[in-house]
Amino acid sequence: MSGLQGLRIVLTRPVGQSAALSARIRAAGGAVILLPLLEIAPPLTPVDAAVLHAQMARADEVIFISPNAVRMALQTLSADAWPPTPRLVAIGKGTARALRAAGFTQVLAPDEGADSEALLALPEFVQCAGRHTLIVRGEGGRALLAETLAARAAQVEQAVVYRRIALPPDFTALRQYELLLFVLTSSEALRVLLHAARDAGDAAWLRAQAFLFAHPRIAGYARTSGLNRGIMTSSPEDDAVFAALLEYAQQQHLHIPES
Repeated sequence: MSGLQGLRIVLTRPVGQSAALSARIRAAGGAVILLPLLEIAPPLTPVDAAVLHAQMARADEVIFISPNAVRMALQTLSADAWPPTPRLVAIGKGTARALRAAGFTQVLAPDEGADSEALLALPEFVQCAGRHTLIVRGEGGRALLAETLAARAAQVEQAVVYRRIALPPDFTALRQYELLLFVLTSSEALRVLLHAARDAGDAAWLRAQAFLFAHPRIAGYARTSGLNRGIMTSSPEDDAVFAALLEYAQQQHLHIPES
């Protein structure tokens, strides 16, 4: 087998965020099913532009937790209205790219990783006592970043600029296929997929499928749910996901590596 021929790959990223990866997969001979499991929407109580501006203006640094956080913050407050003083920080390369695409060239981000642990390991955040830090994020999610920065004596404020709406899939349509490869880049998406299984038949079919996980935390959640056939990728970035798909195409027996 060369490229991705013979594979049917399910892309589960939020609505409108899989076009580039889908095109690469098809160009390599793979078949694609677009199955967004989440939609990104404004929070039920939208952030006021003046409030967000004030939060950013009093911050020493503004941390964006995801590309969605950047996009939704820009919907609330246009880039030309952002205060010039705070340092902009991205949780990973994809988030940094979203900030640079909006015209912000000076962005701090980890060289490796795209999670709270990678950001907290940066020298700039080992000593942050007395600094005022704004975290721009979605509803829910992990508390590790805010709690750790507060424990290091930073003054932490948060701006919730989006929420995730679950889009449960139709297992009747999915089960027409014997084997699919699901690309999962968030624990929330995996949760939606698991909860959509209506009966033991759906659950058994799902356990027989293959998975690509973008973080050990997602793989661990999958393992505890009985999904034991999969591979890991180093990040949720398109390049890393595509490389892992090519690796998958060369393998016949897969397992979720122990974290």
